Amino acid sequence: MARLRMTAPPKNSAPYAFFRPWLEANFKIRSCGYCLTGDTGREIDHYEPWKSFRPNRKNDPSNLILSCQNCNSAGGKWDYHPDHLTRRCYSGIRCTHLVYDVRNEDVALHYRLDADTGNLTAVTPRDDRFTFVCELLKLNQPVKSELRKKVLQCINNMPAYEAAVNSANETDRPALRQLVELARDLIRKHELLVTVLELES
Repeated sequence: MARLRMTAPPKNSAPYAFFRPWLEANFKIRSCGYCLTGDTGREIDHYEPWKSFRPNRKNDPSNLILSCQNCNSAGGKWDYHPDHLTRRCYSGIRCTHLVYDVRNEDVALHYRLDADTGNLTAVTPRDDRFTFVCELLKLNQPVKSELRKKVLQCINNMPAYEAAVNSANETDRPALRQLVELARDLIRKHELLVTVLELES
């Protein structure tokens, strides 16, 4: 199973902002739990909205997900939950689909990464839930798709990069090593994406 495996939360009943360090540590260098882009998770989202819906889950760590501003914005996840009386419609359409929960679902069973475009695509054709979530969260915005494409290229080309470093002369080797480290850094920043979509064997 390629879901995100969370460590145990701190034992504290403090306001939910207290759990930020724990979330940042678990969401792989502040990755967004929805679009999976690295170093963008700056907001704490309540998977189940607490206002006028689940007030008892406001400070429940099992209800918290690190999210980027785009996914958690008005018109995105912030505005939607199928069971919420005032937030269950999207674009005027009543919907019953839940947004994927990377902590409790194996998202690799639902979507995969297209190597040519960097877009997330449905594993199963005509998957209504995937189509809805993709549109709601704008998962395939060009900037996000381009990032995912670069990550996959770095993973696939890493053996060639390392071979180039090993075969380079002493003059060229430092610059090539620097390029390899930049590629590794990009992969590290997207560890959540790499892990849950099983991009590395």
